Amino acid sequence: MMKRPLTFLILELSILLYLLHFPVPCASASLEFECPEKVYQGEPFLVRIQSDKRLESIELSWLSDRVFSSPSEIDGKWQYDFILGTDVKMVRLGSQLLSVRLSSRGVDHGFSWQIQVLDRSYPEERLTVPGNMVSPPEDMLFRIARERELVKKALETSTSETMWELPFLKPLSGDVTSPYGQRRYYNDRPGTRHGGVDFRAAPGTAVKATAEGVVVLTGDHYFAGKSVYIDHGNRVISMYFHLSSITVEQGERVACGDVLGLSGMSGRVTGPHLHFGVCVCGEMVDPLKLLSHPGGGKGVVKVDI
Repeated sequence: MMKRPLTFLILELSILLYLLHFPVPCASASLEFECPEKVYQGEPFLVRIQSDKRLESIELSWLSDRVFSSPSEIDGKWQYDFILGTDVKMVRLGSQLLSVRLSSRGVDHGFSWQIQVLDRSYPEERLTVPGNMVSPPEDMLFRIARERELVKKALETSTSETMWELPFLKPLSGDVTSPYGQRRYYNDRPGTRHGGVDFRAAPGTAVKATAEGVVVLTGDHYFAGKSVYIDHGNRVISMYFHLSSITVEQGERVACGDVLGLSGMSGRVTGPHLHFGVCVCGEMVDPLKLLSHPGGGKGVVKVDI
C-alpha cells in the first residue's frame, strides 16, 4: 500500500480540526408559530410553537412578564404551549408586543409579534354584604395585608413544567351566577371588577381541580374564605374560593379532576357558591374561555436552527 505524504496527513488533520471548531451550518428549519392577531380585554389566548428540533431554551415576554415552557413531542415535532392573556382591569389597550427568544445548538434567535388588545364592555352588579366586609375593622387590616402578600407570592410562582392541558375541566356543574369582568358595587360603594367566575353550588358540593398541578397555597382568608391555589406550570395559577372545607395540602400534586374541597359560603359572600379564577403571567383572565380551546391565527417564522 502506498504511503500518503506527511504533508497530506497534516492538511487533512488541519481540515478536521477546522470543522470541529467551525461546523458547517445546517439547513434552515421552520418554526410553526400559532398566535392570534387580535384579542379582547380580559380573554386568555394560546401561543403554540412547533419545531422539528428540540430547542435548548425558549422564553416569551408579554406585558413586562416572562414565561418559559417545557416541550412535548407530538408527531415527530417538539411542541411548546403557552397561555397568555390580559386582565379586565388592563388600561394598555391597542397594539402590544409579544417577544420570543429561543436557543438552539448554542445560538440565540428571536422574533416578535404584534397583538391588538381590543376593548370589551362588561356588565355591573350590585351586592349587599355586611358592613365589615366593605370597611374591615382596624384589627383585621394586618391580617388582610398579610394574606394579600401570601396570594401575591403564590401568583408569582414560575415553573417551566407544563402540567395543564386544554380544555380545562369545569370545577363543578353549577350555572354561572356572576360572570367575569362585572363591575361590582358593595352596599352601593364601587368595588373592583370581578376577576373570576361564580358558580351556583349547594353547600358541600365537591370542587375539582381544573387541571393537573401543585397546590401552592391554602388558607382561610378574610375576603376569599377557605381557598386553594394551584400552580399548573408556565405561570398558570387557578384558584377556588369560599369553600366550606379543604381536602388538599400545600405542596401536594393533584391530577385533573381531583377533589380539592367542598363548596360553601366562607369569606365575603351573599350566599353559597364557588368563585373560580385563573391567573396567567400575573393577569386575571376569564376562566370560562379556558373550558374550551382558545385558538388563534397561524404564521410560519423561518430561523436557522
